Amino acid sequence: MGGLVENIDNFANPRNGITSGSEGANAHIMSHCLEAADRHGVPINQEGFHLFSKAYPSTYPQNIAYKAAQIVNPEKADAFLRRMHEATEAEAKVTSRQDVQIEIASEVGIDIADFFKAIRSGETEQKFKADMAITQSSGVRSFPCFLIKTSEGRQLIIRGHQTFAEFQEIISYLTDGSLKLTEVN
Repeated sequence: MGGLVENIDNFANPRNGITSGSEGANAHIMSHCLEAADRHGVPINQEGFHLFSKAYPSTYPQNIAYKAAQIVNPEKADAFLRRMHEATEAEAKVTSRQDVQIEIASEVGIDIADFFKAIRSGETEQKFKADMAITQSSGVRSFPCFLIKTSEGRQLIIRGHQTFAEFQEIISYLTDGSLKLTEVN
């Protein structure tokens, strides 16, 4: 987890057209979501989209919630993450809110009591900070970003949205063609 933004009121990225404050950031992020939707067919709800607000200026709560899902049920953590994206982008839910996170955890079959306990523990924040340290040391400055590693130690950082075919090509390149990524329906 890369964190994205600790506090939107103290964050600006003029090079990418992001000014500090939640309204400008929400508009910019929505344009980014729409661009990705055009490429990947992801449903987007522009009406009411509010990743950031005065009450919820950070994406850190979502990151910590994902780490909690990983601790409680690693097999369902990725389903939790996907559902968080859907709730944020397609349903315009405020996924920074803990009640929304708990609802999503329940939807994907994660034990709510264990999830809530994990969020409250210091372990989730420590794991999130460890992830951010990897992100920073790898030079990641934008999302999405993928670090792909092989068991032989070859690795490549891929920035931006990629198609399945592009990931197939990358995997093939990193493994000298010995590993093929196949689509599962």
